[in-house]
Amino acid sequence: MQIRRAERNDNFEDIGELIYLTDPYIYPYWFNNNIEEAKNIFVKLLCRECVFNYRNCIVAIKDNKIVGLILVVSKENKITDKIEDIKKVNFNYKYTIEKYVEKAYEYCNNDIVYILNVCVLPEYRNHKIGSKLMQFLIQNFPNREFFLEVLSDNIPAHKLYEKFGFKKIKEDKGFSGYKIPDVDIHIMIKK
Repeated sequence: MQIRRAERNDNFEDIGELIYLTDPYIYPYWFNNNIEEAKNIFVKLLCRECVFNYRNCIVAIKDNKIVGLILVVSKENKITDKIEDIKKVNFNYKYTIEKYVEKAYEYCNNDIVYILNVCVLPEYRNHKIGSKLMQFLIQNFPNREFFLEVLSDNIPAHKLYEKFGFKKIKEDKGFSGYKIPDVDIHIMIKK
């Protein structure tokens, strides 16, 4: 298995699928449960200078396939696209993308590394891929503080983050979709 930063010649459909699978609420809501539409849009966004740019992704490759991903936002990211630019990608976005992207953009201006997405394909879970992705991330951002939000009922993710020194600092409500009750999330930080 190989862990590295995503590259321009990687399969962006694989990366788009992993981003979509990261959250069972936000992305299905944005894309009306259409993973193919989501992958097409993420392929476009991965080429833009936005939070979803491929250079912001750390990928795990196994069996010649991208099977895991961490998407980060930090002051090192080259992000010049504004929300208005993202709208031009023919993305039939819902109003929540603005809040989501604005929040992510806030982390481009400080020393905190915001972990936006972490995902391993279901058939590759329990093979230490998440751990190897986290090790790579922490090694590549030494002496930095990390911040993430995780669904409160995602026990495997909690165990992974706690293993790497993340502590829960707050319980909150996370967005789940229009007319769907908000979900409980935990905000975690690693100093």
